[in-house]
Amino acid sequence: MKPVSMLACAALLCASSAHAANPLKELQSVRGGVVVEYERAVAGDDEFARLPGTDAVVVALAEGTPDAAGRVVATAYADALRTLLPQATLAAGHAQPPAPGYLVEVGLSSGSKTVEGSEEVYASRQAGTTCKAQPDGSVVCNDVGSAPISVGTRPTAETQNTIRTVIRSYRIDAGGARTVVFEDAYSVNYLGELCRNEVAAAATVARALGKDALSAKPLNIRLHSTPKLMQCDHK
Repeated sequence: MKPVSMLACAALLCASSAHAANPLKELQSVRGGVVVEYERAVAGDDEFARLPGTDAVVVALAEGTPDAAGRVVATAYADALRTLLPQATLAAGHAQPPAPGYLVEVGLSSGSKTVEGSEEVYASRQAGTTCKAQPDGSVVCNDVGSAPISVGTRPTAETQNTIRTVIRSYRIDAGGARTVVFEDAYSVNYLGELCRNEVAAAATVARALGKDALSAKPLNIRLHSTPKLMQCDHK
């Protein structure tokens, strides 16, 4: 499943900045090395007004989504969504809801790339010298300790890993036609093995978004988090 395009933004409301409440605020940490980029596009208040009264809301995997990883994220989202819409159910796979009704598709993909950086290079500098007179009249001096000093930088190459999730909700009318209600697209980015379970990280974000699924406000958020907050610090 692809994120919403610029053309699709003509039908959905896309945010250029975060003007509404941040559903991911509990995951934010200024010291974190995990970066979450999130955008929400919505169809408008009229579509959201219909949601609470519907009888069928089905959460399913989008085509091309890895089954095992996708179900972890979809389950987290469905569990959170049921706090708002108790009728929401999780499909066994790529099932379609009865028409009329709502379908929430969860798509997942991951990748990596090499990014260039730099690191400081240090050398040791003598901290001081002590001298002591000897009985024979000579003087013996010894270096005392050392201190690191920066002598410049050197280039580095690290692997940046990314797991991307797209959660798209459709209203399906009696004839089977689909209307997009909202789309949540986000990525979790981290260097090396900082995040040891990226699927758990994607599920953590999905859980937070599921609890805010009825918000009709578009959002565009970039935040830093930690592996502990993202629940990806263990395999």
